[in-house]
Formats: sequence, C-alpha cells, structure tokens
Amino acid sequence: MTCFIVHYGVWLSLAFVVGLLTALICLEKDTGGLLRRTDFVPTLCILLFVAFTQVTLGKIALYAESAVLVLLAFLAGVGLIVAFLGRISRDHVGWKLGASSIALIWLAANVSVARDVEAELKHRLGSLVERAGGDSFNFEVSGRDVFLPADGTDQAALAERLRRAAGVRIVWRVDALSPQAAELRSRAIAAAAAARAARRAAEADWARRQTADVATAAAERSGAKQKESQPGAKQKSAKDAIAEGRSATPRPAAGTGETPVALPPIVWKPPMDPTLAEASHPDAGETSAALATTGAAKSPAPVCRTALSAIAASEKIRFAVASASLRIGPEPVLDKLAELLKLCPDATLEIGGHTDSQGRDDENRSLSLRRAQAVVDYLGRLGVERARLLGVGYGAERPVAAGDTPKSRAENRRVEFAVK
Repeated sequence: MTCFIVHYGVWLSLAFVVGLLTALICLEKDTGGLLRRTDFVPTLCILLFVAFTQVTLGKIALYAESAVLVLLAFLAGVGLIVAFLGRISRDHVGWKLGASSIALIWLAANVSVARDVEAELKHRLGSLVERAGGDSFNFEVSGRDVFLPADGTDQAALAERLRRAAGVRIVWRVDALSPQAAELRSRAIAAAAAARAARRAAEADWARRQTADVATAAAERSGAKQKESQPGAKQKSAKDAIAEGRSATPRPAAGTGETPVALPPIVWKPPMDPTLAEASHPDAGETSAALATTGAAKSPAPVCRTALSAIAASEKIRFAVASASLRIGPEPVLDKLAELLKLCPDATLEIGGHTDSQGRDDENRSLSLRRAQAVVDYLGRLGVERARLLGVGYGAERPVAAGDTPKSRAENRRVEFAVK
C-alpha cells in the first residue's frame, strides 16, 4: 500500500476529487432511493476483479491493482458527499462523465507511473541482493512481482528477504530468466567489466608514465655525474647551478660550521604488484640508471608468463548447483587474467570446467563444458583472442574435495586454469 501511496498518490487524489464533483453534479432527490435490487451485480463484478488481481502476474496485476484503488478513491469522494449532503440521482448524466474521467485517470497513471514503480523496485532489490552477497543482475521485476531463478544454494533465504521488502507483492521461483532479462544481464555484466578494465588501464598507463619520468631523471643525473667525474671537465658556474634550482655554495647549518648533507630527491614509487611487467615495479626507479647506462633491459615476457601461471594456478571460479552462469564475484580475477594474456601474446590458456558427482556422466560433461565456455566468452568480450582460449569439460572426473557433503560438492563445482 505504501508503494501505491508514493507513486499513485497524485492520481488517487485526482480520482477522489472527480468523485466529489460527480456527486455534486448528481445531487438531486431520487424517489427510488440510493440502493437498488440490481446493485449486487456491479458489486459482484468489483469483488471478482479484486480476486483477479491476486492471481495475475507482473504488469497485469499492477494495472489491476491500480484500477481497484482509483475506483475506491472515486467512490470515497462520492460517499463523502452522500454522507453530508444527502441522496444523489442515480440516472444523472454526471455518472457517465465521472466514469469516463476515472478511466482516463487510470490510463494516464499507469502510463506515467508503472515504469517508475518497476525501476525503483529493481534498484532497491538490486542493492539488497548485492548486500546479501548475491548476483544483483540475476532476478527480474515485472510490475510488483519478482522472478528469481532457482539455480543458487541460498536462493530460498534470498527469496524470503525479497518477499519482505517494501513494495514487493510476491516472489516467484523460476527455472531461468526471460530472454530479454538474460540479455540485459549479459550487457550489464559486460559494461561493468569494461568500466573496470578501462579504469585499470588508465591506472597502469599513469604508473608507466611515472616510472618513465623517474627513469629519465635518473639517467640524466647519472650522465651528469659521469661528465663531472671525467678529467678536465669544466666546473659549473654559480649562475648555472642557480638556474638548475640549486645553490652554488651549500649553506651551513645554523649554529655550526658544518655543511649539511644534500638530501636525495623524493621519488614516487608505484605499489609492488607481481603481476605487472618488470618495468613497472617500484625497484625500477632504483635500477633505471643502470638500465639507461647499459641501454638494455630484461624482457618482460618471462615475468608476465610467470605471473599468469601464478594466478592461473591459485584461482578457481565457483558455480551454483546445475548452473553455468558466472556470478558477480569472479570478475576481478578474470579481468586480471585478460590483462596478463594481452601482455603475453604467446601464451595459451586452458579453461577446464568441472562438476560435482550428482547427476549422469553425460550431463555433467555437458554442464562442465558450458561452464568453461562461459569463462571463454567473458574473456573474449574483454578482447582476448579466442584462438588462445581452450575450453575443456571434464565432468566429475577430477574432484578436488573428497566426500559427498554439500561443502565438498561446492568445491568441485569449479573452473580451473592452466597456462600452455
């Protein structure tokens, strides 16, 4: 009810005013009385319509509920006039005008408000699902009804939380999302991954520029020192030293006759990240002078391949029961793998899908291959060449957790990586 008051409040108020005006227009003495024997027919129709709202789904239920409330607001206005001013004419033409007016009000209300009701409810429920640790894209809202796929381990508890949320009429457990909702979910996941990849690329580019600046400055200092140490080198004048931002003669410390030791410059160092190339490590600022002097640097290919192998060996992607859909959590791992694969053009990644021991062998092999293909598709959307991605389905042949408990089965529902 609160949802309707917030979104339909203006339209309900307008229907109430129309009821007042209709009753005032029809305010005449009627010899037949206010109620008639045939009044049970429209009353029965209204009751049947209210029952219809309880068995319909999605937008149709929302439209039906709004029609009932608009009619009740109209009748409330009529009843107020009858209570204070007496009987009204049952055969007056004003009733037709009032009925036409509330029909237009109902139509305009649903055109302007129904979509906002769905959008606001989906936004609030998405935040609730994300706080609960679920997939904020893996549900569908139609009207005030929520359709939740039953492919997760904690979906029953999540459905109960959604059912208690304000504005939700009912939560339906379904086998899968509708094709339109599934397409929107894929687009949302791809857009979020692209935004994260763009942000990380910008951060990496900034770090490379900072490292290059530090290396250039170190090389210039090293070259200047070598020139000064050569025999017969001309000493710089005070004017030249001042132009470079240094004092020609170091100023002695106050109260002492000693010359203070010059402090080294403050150099920004990027955080240590073993997955970055060697040129981006913080030690590059300390070794850049030597690299600039020799004119050769170590190739980053072995470094990036080692980092790729380390992540591939340590990370696994988990799946829900009988599901091949990627959850929200693994995206950072897959984004990092995509970045490293782009830095290692000669590396090939095997993506092996696995299942638990439940079900037939042929079904498990098909499900494991679909899980591997889901990861291949995700990495492909991030720009990795699909020819370098090998998806393999092993079924339940290679379990990593023994036993048949829910915990061990959850450990075995996975995708693993291997660098070739």
